Amino acid sequence: MIISKTFKPEKCVSHPSRQRKALEHTLLDGDKLVATTGRAMVVIPIERETGDRDGYVSPEALIQARKNGGKVICGDSFVLSNGASFPRNPEIESIKPYDWKQVAPKGEMSFKLGLSVDNLAMICEAMGSDQVTLEIFNSENGTPIIKVIPAKGGAWGVMMGAKIT
Repeated sequence: MIISKTFKPEKCVSHPSRQRKALEHTLLDGDKLVATTGRAMVVIPIERETGDRDGYVSPEALIQARKNGGKVICGDSFVLSNGASFPRNPEIESIKPYDWKQVAPKGEMSFKLGLSVDNLAMICEAMGSDQVTLEIFNSENGTPIIKVIPAKGGAWGVMMGAKIT
């Protein structure tokens, strides 16, 4: 599998303390590499290589692949372009792959919202909250104003410069 060095799907896997072994790894499924915590998910396009087979891919194999040109053969073991290899974990391999497609968006899209993740993170951090509600208002000039409301505390923030298409 060849994966762009800019993608880091292992950042979106479940933490080992959550006791969800399958979600601690990414999943190679066709031409996609999927990672999920069970609450957030990323679907990354990849280029398959001869010898690749669908199944779980360890975060360490992805980290090492990025250091070695972004290529890893996902066969009976993970083999990097420099010849180094990592064994597949039989305990993980015995777990039925999760059905990520059941939560993939389907149907007609309502609208697109473009916003700055950095600004949202800054507002959330300033309010001491990692969970918020976004309320979208129309402004006089037609650009949306996004009110950011934390789950607790009574504070609120505003994001400007978003785009709805």
